[in-house]
Amino acid sequence: MDSVLDAIEDAIRTAGLLVCFYPPRWTAHKILEGDQAVLEAPYQQNRELSNRLIQQVDKLTMHLKSTLNTYPEALIADYRYGFVRALLREGIVRRNDTEERLGLSNRLDKVFTNRFFGPILLLAIIYGMYAFTFSLSEYPVDWFESGIKALGELATSTISGGMIQSLVVSGIIDGVGGVLGFVPIIAFMFLAITFLEDTGYLARAAYMLDRVFRFFGLHGNSFMPFIISGGIAGGCAVPGVMASRILSSSRERIATILSLPFMNCGAKLPVFALLVGAFFPGNQAWMMFLISIISWGGAMIVARALRGTILRGPGTPFLLELPPYRLPTFKGLFIHTWERLWLYLKKAGTIILFISIILWAMMTFPGLPDEVKQTFESRRNAIVSELPLERQAILQADPEEEEPEAIRGMRARLKEVDGQEAQLALRSSLAGQIGRSLEPVSRLCGFD
Repeated sequence: MDSVLDAIEDAIRTAGLLVCFYPPRWTAHKILEGDQAVLEAPYQQNRELSNRLIQQVDKLTMHLKSTLNTYPEALIADYRYGFVRALLREGIVRRNDTEERLGLSNRLDKVFTNRFFGPILLLAIIYGMYAFTFSLSEYPVDWFESGIKALGELATSTISGGMIQSLVVSGIIDGVGGVLGFVPIIAFMFLAITFLEDTGYLARAAYMLDRVFRFFGLHGNSFMPFIISGGIAGGCAVPGVMASRILSSSRERIATILSLPFMNCGAKLPVFALLVGAFFPGNQAWMMFLISIISWGGAMIVARALRGTILRGPGTPFLLELPPYRLPTFKGLFIHTWERLWLYLKKAGTIILFISIILWAMMTFPGLPDEVKQTFESRRNAIVSELPLERQAILQADPEEEEPEAIRGMRARLKEVDGQEAQLALRSSLAGQIGRSLEPVSRLCGFD
């Protein structure tokens, strides 16, 4: 066989076939082994040479078949593995970092997947992720809000008063800026999720939660669709539904799909972050953690109800290969975090901007009648006229820390009149009319 290999190698080198891509000796071996991808390349370039090489291989094949009852590819494989066995017998074996990493992963799994400590650590890790997110994003959020406020003041001073100023300041800057102010929170949340994914811990979480999922009629592999949908806040239900294809049982797959929308997806996360920041400024991490627990509880109850009624049936076995633990790279964390954050920013710059302008128009038009506006203007003039003419300009300037009590009182009265006019304008707008029609429902929650 070596003589045939030498002849094929010389022919390949002389003709220059594939020498830019592979060593001639390696190509000769692949031709003897009948590798179709390699055989097709010389056939397309030089059919005469290719036919001659194939004839040599066929002649060798017939000889090996008649003498050793084998084929060239089998003989090559025997010699290759025989060479490997010879090396092993000589003791030339080097351990690589993969074996060490697997050994470390097994030791870590004794703790992270322990029946008792595993679930406790899982809850602690999820809460720690929220604590990390809100503690580190506090100052960046303040910077974003200050920048948005300064941009609004610049637009107010640059654009003359009227509908254009209201559209730019109230419709665009305040609308989109209110969402962009939470970019730091979203960024740190995505960073934490990416870290857990890249370390390999999320696969362990699926392994540990298999028993819990089975109690509610789901499958351990349902964990990944739940995570992708926002089980650890920030996902999306659409790819979560697509990921449910890994479930072999149609009943478990449908039950998983119908319960995925309960998760805290990336669309809900900014709303939850806004509400938590507004109503629970001192316990943001705890409230986000509680919201996650509530969403999981709702999803599990719905899944249990579905699997116990219209989707009743036996469960399927759970098989999962646990990857070794890895230390994420800064580049990988940055790329994955930026990809998710960029999707959020694109929505803020397109869909949310469009919705903000629509909401501004709904809260602005049709506006108050001229006679009603004149009534409020008369009330303001009456308050201002209580001051001497030469001092009335002081009410138009910025308030000072040390100014007379009477001036502060007048400012408060003017502000109250402005608030009453704004409230009446909002109630008479299209959005206000829709809101008033929904008051019978919102009153049940204590809101007008």
